[in-house]
Amino acid sequence: MSTGQIFFVVGIVGMLVTAVASVISARILSKQEKKMKKEIWNEYK
Repeated sequence: MSTGQIFFVVGIVGMLVTAVASVISARILSKQEKKMKKEIWNEYK
């Protein structure tokens, strides 16, 4: 493999890792947001 091919593979792997990480963090954030909304809603009742 040439250095160009290595950079290409590393770039694709990096993009996949970034995509997976963003999906996981989005799910965690949405769960936390739902909890926060429930807590705030219960306080105002």
